Amino acid sequence: MNMTTPETIWEYSKTTEARRYCTVARTIQSYFFQTKGFLVLPKPETYDVSSVYFPNLPIIHHKDFWQKIETFDQYNETTQQQVVKDVEEFITLAQPPEEQKTSWQHIEKDFWAYMSTFLPVLYDRIDRLVIRQTQFGTVSSSIGRIHKKDRTLRLSIRFDADFSHIASAIFIGLTSETDPHSPLYGHTWEERQSIGDFLMNHTLIKSLFPHHQPTVKTIRHELPKNLRAASQHYLTELGFPPKQLITINDHKQVLVNQKCLPLSTTEHKVFSLFIEKRNQIVTPAEIAQELWQDQSYERFSLYAIAKVVERLRKHIQNVGIYTGLIETRRGQGFVLND
Repeated sequence: MNMTTPETIWEYSKTTEARRYCTVARTIQSYFFQTKGFLVLPKPETYDVSSVYFPNLPIIHHKDFWQKIETFDQYNETTQQQVVKDVEEFITLAQPPEEQKTSWQHIEKDFWAYMSTFLPVLYDRIDRLVIRQTQFGTVSSSIGRIHKKDRTLRLSIRFDADFSHIASAIFIGLTSETDPHSPLYGHTWEERQSIGDFLMNHTLIKSLFPHHQPTVKTIRHELPKNLRAASQHYLTELGFPPKQLITINDHKQVLVNQKCLPLSTTEHKVFSLFIEKRNQIVTPAEIAQELWQDQSYERFSLYAIAKVVERLRKHIQNVGIYTGLIETRRGQGFVLND
């Protein structure tokens, strides 16, 4: 059977850069980078997968910028959003590194051959790959999720990144946790990224990417204190200081980023338990005890518990915060990372 290599399109323009800048701003605002251990910095540092480049452009000091970012939709590629047009005026284009492109073209047939042979469930989902080189953000990132009709995966790769991170972003993009057609639907970012890291560093594909730096292992290691301090200082200047995002007020209401959540009695019980055991594993048995008490054994239901947690994540998402604050630990339970 003949293998078809997905079409690859390379993009770089003021519009793609403005969209990338807005996406990074929205991700900062959702506290994703902060909860996952990334370092948000105004200037590029030595190449490191833990760094996020977000330059201090004048527009971020405009009074309505962050308000517009709250409604920015990074997945909407069909209409030009006003905040993207605003950012474009402050973008200065640079020369994208040709080496990323030539290095990828040199191995892309071998990469897709590997995918078709060993990961056909992923390979069969894509017809077209759009690669956007960028000055901003993480070393690489998938952009939205792949659609059945479109069958196009969009990703970004930062100028200073090793080209191997194109492949890493492909794995993440084809296994989106919000895509019901994804083989890893419902899995956390850490789980999907760890699988991608394993494939890149411990399987046959490693020979194509000898200089790949694993993401999860790197951000979980102790990072230089001066860079950690610089990141926290910069985020504080931007209006996102280190803080506990989830609190309970005097009226026993649960607040996320100072916004009250409309919780049901059941949801409130579970969320209060998570807050009580913040940054610790809460087992399904503990949740069952909280919900059903003396009848916890008879009424125990993993499905019911999972649905409650799903609703809590939806509440968090509705106030603009990354839903991974409540992390699933497979075979153990849940952790409120705050």
